Amino acid sequence: MSKTHAFRTAPNSSINPNTDDLGTLGGSYSEAKAINNLGQVVGFSTTANGETNAFLTAPNSPISNNSNLGTLGGSFSLANDINNLGQVVGESTTANGERRAFLYKNGQIFDLNKLITSSLDVTLNSAIAVNNFGQILTNSEFIDPDGNRLRNRAFLLTPIASSTDVPEPSLSLSILILAAIAISTNRLLLYK
Repeated sequence: MSKTHAFRTAPNSSINPNTDDLGTLGGSYSEAKAINNLGQVVGFSTTANGETNAFLTAPNSPISNNSNLGTLGGSFSLANDINNLGQVVGESTTANGERRAFLYKNGQIFDLNKLITSSLDVTLNSAIAVNNFGQILTNSEFIDPDGNRLRNRAFLLTPIASSTDVPEPSLSLSILILAAIAISTNRLLLYK
């Protein structure tokens, strides 16, 4: 059986299989998708039981048992991006097989769809990128006012500080209100 592993090299260096192989989550395949300035790598890997799960490495470290980000209840997840705050975005299946965008923050994975409030029927399928301001680019679908299902629409989610202070260590997502701009329709959507 062939093995394909993600790797990380030192700057301006060639690949050294003895030091740069990131390993896997127990399976034979891993793929790196992004790295931040701290040396944390995200991507996806097969597990020993054949599932595919998102991973996040510790800074400048290989994949370990603690690297598995889990899923939103299904058997598949992949991480697409990480910012310098350690926030990870990607996609996962739910227990009933639906594909959903996720945010991984402070050791927890969240379905971004559970954080939105909108007058549009929006489904965030995949989170593609996250920047250091916490803005998240998603691939989504929604039903327009005429009842047409529009697939593969980009939405930009922007965190806005809440006027209500929430003491730590409460869930930091509860202090955010996410605003989304539907790029294809120029409509402003409010998210929390």
